[in-house]
Amino acid sequence: EARPLVLKAAPGANVKIRSYRDGSRTRCLQLNNSSYMVFEGIHFTESGYEGVWLEGCDHIIFKGCEVSQTGLAGIKVALRSKYIDFLSTYGLRDADSTITERPKRLM
Repeated sequence: EARPLVLKAAPGANVKIRSYRDGSRTRCLQLNNSSYMVFEGIHFTESGYEGVWLEGCDHIIFKGCEVSQTGLAGIKVALRSKYIDFLSTYGLRDADSTITERPKRLM
């Protein structure tokens, strides 16, 4: 709890996690029943479905992240997820580039 798993881009690095579109429904990141993780400075892009999917997760932080070029929602927070923080993070939908998620905290 006091020491979350941290995935952080190095200073000045352009880190992208891609899910190649092959006609299937894919996600850049899917977490199920996960806790105490921090993602910082990561760009999730090119997914055929949601860019990021969280289900049954708690205490997950996205800081300075971007989600773009997705088939559906940029970020989907599903069943039983709580204490999910988005700090300077945004998700865009591929078709019209509208902001799909911009909460500070979901509980």
